Amino acid sequence: MFRWIIAVVALLVSLQGSCEEGSSLSRILVHTFKYTADTPSTIDPYQLQSGCQRRDCIRSIDKPRFLYVKDTTFMRDSDSVVLLHYNGITRAYPKKILNFREIVNDRFGDIPVVVTYCPLCASGVAFVAEVNGQETEFGVSGMLLNNDLVMYDRKTNQLWNQILGESIVGTNAGTRLESLQVQQITWANVKAHHPNAEVLAPDARDKANLRRFPTGTLYGDYDDSERLLYPVAAEDKRLTRKTPVYGVIIDGQPIAIKEGLLQKSGEYKHLLNQQAVEFTVGKDGSVTAALEGGQPLPLLRTFWFAWYAFYPQTQLVQ
Repeated sequence: MFRWIIAVVALLVSLQGSCEEGSSLSRILVHTFKYTADTPSTIDPYQLQSGCQRRDCIRSIDKPRFLYVKDTTFMRDSDSVVLLHYNGITRAYPKKILNFREIVNDRFGDIPVVVTYCPLCASGVAFVAEVNGQETEFGVSGMLLNNDLVMYDRKTNQLWNQILGESIVGTNAGTRLESLQVQQITWANVKAHHPNAEVLAPDARDKANLRRFPTGTLYGDYDDSERLLYPVAAEDKRLTRKTPVYGVIIDGQPIAIKEGLLQKSGEYKHLLNQQAVEFTVGKDGSVTAALEGGQPLPLLRTFWFAWYAFYPQTQLVQ
């Protein structure tokens, strides 16, 4: 208990320090990742915020174990998962675990995959875990960009932003990872529509977290409030900050569609530059996007504030 109290105090101190040091470079960036004026970067490094005091302050899951759906007893029907179907395998990653771990280094057959989730942005993204053709693992850098997870890869030590899927600091700044389409659906829908899925099992650390925070939420009412923990580069008031949206980019044009609109209609067709984009809600609650004719498009579910912070030129469908 005493160690847990110390950890919480350290987290609060780091949050306070990062707010007070908004005009200075992150200590982690300088001292851990050895950033200098000559380091290639696609962003203003002063935008990086210290989410905690050191690299790997949040421990990634590097040797995941999985359960059968029928043997999973720690989930409630209303709990959400990040679902990934890839290379003939379907896996569900409970958010109540990801909230505390953020990164899972996994394998789908012989392909290395990293599954990520940022609790502050409600964004789940998966990537093929290869940089320049070399297999790697990813960890939590300790820094954030627009409140979003900044990862580092353990092969080249570059920094990667989760929502952009891009190297933002390092020798190959601007390089993009191959993203994989994930869905955020409820456990009830996993049981009903994906009974053969493999489910990420909690280890001893995760079980301790779930005893302390039974709902799996570290930040209290954060999801239902307007508060942000860190500044963002741009904001737009057409929607409240935490409104869930689905974002897609078509021919360089970002588009966000309000989740509530899709839930109400079940499908929606949007016309952009004489191209029809069809959004569809599946029976399991998953959302897909495709050009008319069937070409699928990568789609990201996140909070409105996060999508807009990275894509202020976005169109909004609400």
